[in-house]
Amino acid sequence: MLILAIDTSGRHGSVALCRGDAESCHTLQLMPIEGGTYSASLVPVISSLLQQNGFDKGDVEGFAVVSGPGSFTGLRVGLATVKGLCEILQKPLATISMLEAVAVTHGIARETVTVVLDAGRGEVYVGDYAVFAGGAGAIREYIVKLEGFEAEPGRELLTPDARVAESLRLAGKQVRLVAPLQADAIGRIGIRKLLADELADPVTVDVNYIRRSDAEIFSPRVSSVPIRSARPEDLSQIRALEQKTDFAAHWSQHEYDALFAPECPKRIALVIADEASSSHIHGFLIARCGADEWEIENVVVAEDQRRRGLASALLRQLLQEARQARATFVLLEVREHNQKARKLYEKFGFSEVGRRKNYYQVPPEDALLLEISISFP
Repeated sequence: MLILAIDTSGRHGSVALCRGDAESCHTLQLMPIEGGTYSASLVPVISSLLQQNGFDKGDVEGFAVVSGPGSFTGLRVGLATVKGLCEILQKPLATISMLEAVAVTHGIARETVTVVLDAGRGEVYVGDYAVFAGGAGAIREYIVKLEGFEAEPGRELLTPDARVAESLRLAGKQVRLVAPLQADAIGRIGIRKLLADELADPVTVDVNYIRRSDAEIFSPRVSSVPIRSARPEDLSQIRALEQKTDFAAHWSQHEYDALFAPECPKRIALVIADEASSSHIHGFLIARCGADEWEIENVVVAEDQRRRGLASALLRQLLQEARQARATFVLLEVREHNQKARKLYEKFGFSEVGRRKNYYQVPPEDALLLEISISFP
């Protein structure tokens, strides 16, 4: 079986052309891709790789791709490219978590291992996997602060990241530093999955960003950040904050007044008030509340209050209340180029499920539709 394997999950990526069967896999060629160039380089690298080995794209019998965790942009470029090729060529697709790949490649069969990958910003991706001959089954995957990570007693820890290994050892944990993986390792796992019919649907498959644990997402709000329900007397400050914020959804006075009208669709409005005076507003969040589906309509924090975690506190409180109301999904729209907001939502586990062309008018810009599913204890 001839397959193409792609990894764009990290700072540097690679593409491999592999041939093999369920028992063995031979890498015909591995080509690196510089990080930050995936959108421009991936397709030319694939074309060059095939040409150098005397193949046409129609000769490829399947594709394997790292679906996460890792770089938001890199993962989307890699998966979108492979999905397009699979649909055009009518070829099968296997997706592999990098956590899974490390467990399969470096773990010991019939044992359970924990894989830890650097997630940046002092956080790590963690995957607990039961390893078996030729594969591994996920027990759970999550993201956590490195300083707060607690390993299961007696379980082997694996990481390909030297800085993570050093930090874990300084914290008194035993960890095995293993070699980083490239697309050739993804190809070996991918061939086994493809031949075993462990396939992903190119139409519906999405990136696995790995959401935070429920304990982190739905933890009670920090007492030093006073959050309360909005009151009618807050509307003048809410509207003033909104009008000073370019990325905010700009509402009319009538729309704000309707927040407290009983005949209008149910909404929740949360505000962050000054600690000294609960009447002074630093930020707000407004969401529409359906039976199963909630939609965040506006989130604004005063410019001089940013970088204090206020938007995170509002979002965490909203998700907590959605969970208590037994909502199934929380949705929102965000400007494509609003990178700060997108990173915030990604941190909480929102993933892209759609795009609305030219949804915003001033300035003209696409809206990305993001969604998070709510689990219950």
